[in-house]
Amino acid sequence: QEDIYGPPHFYNLKYFYSVLFASLMASAQGLGIAVVKWLWFIINAGLLMRVLLILKQEVFKDDSNQAWYLLLLSVMMVKIIMANFTYNQITIWMLWLMLEAYRCFQNQRFLMGILLLCIGINIKLLPMVMVPYLLWAYPQPLKHLGIGSVALVILFLLPVLWLGYDYNTLLFKAWWHTLNPVSDVHSIQTYEYGLMDVSACITKYCSAELVYLEPDLHVLDLPKS
Repeated sequence: QEDIYGPPHFYNLKYFYSVLFASLMASAQGLGIAVVKWLWFIINAGLLMRVLLILKQEVFKDDSNQAWYLLLLSVMMVKIIMANFTYNQITIWMLWLMLEAYRCFQNQRFLMGILLLCIGINIKLLPMVMVPYLLWAYPQPLKHLGIGSVALVILFLLPVLWLGYDYNTLLFKAWWHTLNPVSDVHSIQTYEYGLMDVSACITKYCSAELVYLEPDLHVLDLPKS
């Protein structure tokens, strides 16, 4: 039972995403690295086109200058998009899931929107930033929050079906350790630095753990878990 979140790391690349996403990616290993890379490129290119389409139809739909806005937005995103394709990142996936969920909410397809958002949160916590807005902007927020909570629990437990309860629990704990902002193996300390996300601020100011290439600035020392 290998810990996919611990060393040794293939090509020194650390894995920080969910157990479910790792299982889905592992199922594609038999295709070969060349085929997987081409599939990844084609899927990402398709999702990028879908992102631009949703922005055009849902965000800038009533604006006569929408073409200029899309052009400006595309120019601003060039570096992020290039990094996504070059380093096989999932930024485009996250953006698509968030915008597709927003589109579903706009069209009153709440269950599908909640499911898409929960899939994104399961893979990477980033889509959680949309939750406060969706709860505020649309009716029946407590109902949607309850459905989303149940969906997240199901997604976290789904790998139990093929990994077993013990192995899934082991991996889930290891994954949480990489997300915990006061953990000594948190991704900000071991891989990234700067104001990359909110947890970087938590790590920097609320724990004694040093952030890579940054001075010790902590004012609190929250216990590790």
